[in-house]
Amino acid sequence: MTERKRLFCRFVAVVTLLVAALPAGSRADSGPKNAIRAVRGAERARAHCFTPAQHCSINITDVVVVQPYALLEWRTVHSGGEALWRRVQSNAWMRVAGGGGSMNARDLEHYGVPSRTAQELLRRQNHV
Repeated sequence: MTERKRLFCRFVAVVTLLVAALPAGSRADSGPKNAIRAVRGAERARAHCFTPAQHCSINITDVVVVQPYALLEWRTVHSGGEALWRRVQSNAWMRVAGGGGSMNARDLEHYGVPSRTAQELLRRQNHV
């Protein structure tokens, strides 16, 4: 990697962190703190397992838990999106879906989330 490209990547990473640190208005985690911590940790571990080392820096925001589902937003230097998680045991979570962009109620329902739960996840994340 050239020095110019390396500096640019660092610049983008710093800007991403600064933007993420700005007050988010109505954006915030919602739900039981232990579930939020578990989902956030699982997404971070998953990201570190499946991305090249130079792209492992992940920013996880807006973790919303409506048991037994959780919806979160994630960003890396080069991409971002949402991930849907489902609690499978007392504090064990399984990633159901995720990718670039955001999910709507129809997407969530497609992955088995009941309609009311999907609406509540999106409402808490201020998508509706």
